[in-house]
Amino acid sequence: MADLKTEFCIIGKEKDSFIESYAGEPLVPSPNRENFFIVIEILHKFLEGETIAEAITETFRKSFYQTDHADGYTRFEEALKQVNMLVLQLEEEEGIILKNFNVAIGAILNQELFVSQCNDAEIYLIRKGYVSIISEGLSEGYVKPGKELFKNISSGTLEEGDHVLFATGRLIRYISNNDLGRHFYGQKLPEVLHKLDSDLSTEVLGRIGTLAFEFSLLPANLSMGASVKKENITTRTVVHFTRIKKTLASLIDFFNFIPSQSAHHVEAHKVETILEPHNVSKRITRFDFLSNYKEKLENHFSPKSVKIGAGVISIFIILIVAFAITRGAQLSAINQYDDILTNARAQIAKAQSKTNKEEAATLLSNAEESLKPALAAKYVRSEANKILSEIKAIRFQFDEVITVDKPQIVTSIQNISDKGPLQGLLKFDQGLFGYNNQELIEILLDATKTPINLLDTNAILDATILTEDNSAYFMIDNGRILEYSDGLAKFIDSEDAAFKSATAITSFGSRMYLLDNKGKQIWKYSKKRDSFGTAEPFLQSTTLPPSKDIAIDGSIYVLTDNNQILRYFGGKIDNFLIVDAPLVPPQNPTKIFTNEDESFLYILDPTENRVMLYYKNQQTKNIEYVRQYYFPTVNNITAFSPSIDDKKLYVADDETIYVTELK
Repeated sequence: MADLKTEFCIIGKEKDSFIESYAGEPLVPSPNRENFFIVIEILHKFLEGETIAEAITETFRKSFYQTDHADGYTRFEEALKQVNMLVLQLEEEEGIILKNFNVAIGAILNQELFVSQCNDAEIYLIRKGYVSIISEGLSEGYVKPGKELFKNISSGTLEEGDHVLFATGRLIRYISNNDLGRHFYGQKLPEVLHKLDSDLSTEVLGRIGTLAFEFSLLPANLSMGASVKKENITTRTVVHFTRIKKTLASLIDFFNFIPSQSAHHVEAHKVETILEPHNVSKRITRFDFLSNYKEKLENHFSPKSVKIGAGVISIFIILIVAFAITRGAQLSAINQYDDILTNARAQIAKAQSKTNKEEAATLLSNAEESLKPALAAKYVRSEANKILSEIKAIRFQFDEVITVDKPQIVTSIQNISDKGPLQGLLKFDQGLFGYNNQELIEILLDATKTPINLLDTNAILDATILTEDNSAYFMIDNGRILEYSDGLAKFIDSEDAAFKSATAITSFGSRMYLLDNKGKQIWKYSKKRDSFGTAEPFLQSTTLPPSKDIAIDGSIYVLTDNNQILRYFGGKIDNFLIVDAPLVPPQNPTKIFTNEDESFLYILDPTENRVMLYYKNQQTKNIEYVRQYYFPTVNNITAFSPSIDDKKLYVADDETIYVTELK
């Protein structure tokens, strides 16, 4: 919007509402000025306000630029009608309150200004230091339920140097007309709005969004090109075939190949050809009448010059017709994808107004699914990706995601061990330890001790600590169990010939539990003096589905291969509900953790870089989703360990341990 100087400012301090401004112009260059301006405030809708505001703006934009064949008043009126219909639909379906919308809206077509407003919004014209409230009388009080947001339109002609100020509140409550005019007179827009904010911010109740522009006449040889002040609003209009017609005529006149008395005849054929592009190859032959003038042309030019000139004209005609066809197809595709983007934004707006997470999840999934065609289209791919980012952000809001951008680094084992990546974290009485394929490593803040070598061959698969004796037990890939206690490591046996095959291990008191996918069972071993007793089957009259991990707090929780959480008590399945389930459930969780002292159940979902928390409700016996910790900068989280005592959450990747505060 190179010829129109615009500026946006929010006056006031209290953040109890959503406020934003939007300004746009046609995507396709136009000899006319066709700008629109919207400043909008939505009270008590700070989170979902942006989606609603952009849906309103997109609806106005689409109607305004698709009716460019009509006069300015009709275009502006039709666009407002479409916005009214959208808002009434949102009121009916989502329960929005119309009196909470303060919107000032305007459009310029050449020198004509059209404006409308609702509720507290006002629009001011400042001409040579004098202020007029040009929105006065457009509405009567606050919009009532079920009534149209915009009712009346004011219009007039702008002059060089005029300023127009759109405001979501009544600025004249806080500043006189004369003082407002003096602020603008002879001043630059940024300084004007900055001064208004400085003077009024302590007096304004709530906040007022302001959008101002300075009008200047459009130079005769300047065509308006595309720009949009807010990136996620795109403005488009339809190519006028008459422009192509004039271009063709001017080319022919330029080369003086056709006598003036035949120009209209040629023009008519050109328009007919362009309006029916599928017949271009056939209709181009109708330009053969040029040969009728060959003799006359050769009286002025050599035959060679005539042929060259005719060839140049033919090339220009073909290129322009090809451009018209291609551009028409592009704009048709853009309009088609516009509908997809608008529909997706409408779904998002509905989702944000929902209190039921399941309903919101369905709406967001529908919006995401509907964007697939747009993601494959180069014209709107970037816009579709922005909407996908919005969907992700909204899901984060619903799921109480705590983003940990820069977790504190506790230490790294990169320079002290070459025995593979960190596989797990263990909390002994004396502190935190990590283990890899063959070593146990004590973790200190900003330091690590020399690793304790546990194995020379084979590899550790999983580990647990028996709280009764503060000893660690490591499950080895050869089927044996290695005990680490008081600084000594040794293999320990059971009263059976060998331990049952297992893929995960946990413990409770003096008992150790092995998850046996091959035998579809959970085996319980009781600790003896220097060994474990015989294997006892924990599950009764049920079999274990393929599973990844196991945790215990008296009940046993199992994380299955299909990402379900099962609970067993007394050897039998103990059904429960997941209350307030996250919009984005665990995608590929690998570890589960809880114990008898923990109020929460923890799930590690490394593909999403997150640890998810569920509250174990002892009264209802259900588990309730609470929140999740998202680590966008930590790739491939291999292990985690919550610390109840100091309310910290430790996570590890292949070689580094991080920590963050637990809420």
